[in-house]
Amino acid sequence: FSCHDTGGGGQCLAYSQSHQLLISGGKRGDICIFDLRQRKRLAISQAHDSQLKALCLDPLEKFYVTGSTEGNIKVWRLQGCEMVQCFYNEHSRRGFLHSQTSGVNHLHLTASRHLFSSGSDGTISVRQLTQID
Repeated sequence: FSCHDTGGGGQCLAYSQSHQLLISGGKRGDICIFDLRQRKRLAISQAHDSQLKALCLDPLEKFYVTGSTEGNIKVWRLQGCEMVQCFYNEHSRRGFLHSQTSGVNHLHLTASRHLFSSGSDGTISVRQLTQID
């Protein structure tokens, strides 16, 4: 598979077993979705303005969540790649200069739709996602 050709390659991955999809987040904020059965790229989209650092799927594999070095977290519908919720500056970088160690570090979404995130700002956040179906 080829994706993230123009700068830096893939930074994070998630695998959907039920749909046989591989989701890849890139250094330039792009998302690629690959269908492993058909061996082709299904979608590519610009998810963030900066490098993706974290990516996870919900246990029912209906949604995926992305986190970037800018500190934003976005929730996406797997079918159609539509953004359904965004948390701006959830783990925003501090100060004038930033590095690849800033922003969102890890994401986890539970079956009860609790979203856990940790960031380089030293915080851990828990959110209940209520606006997605």
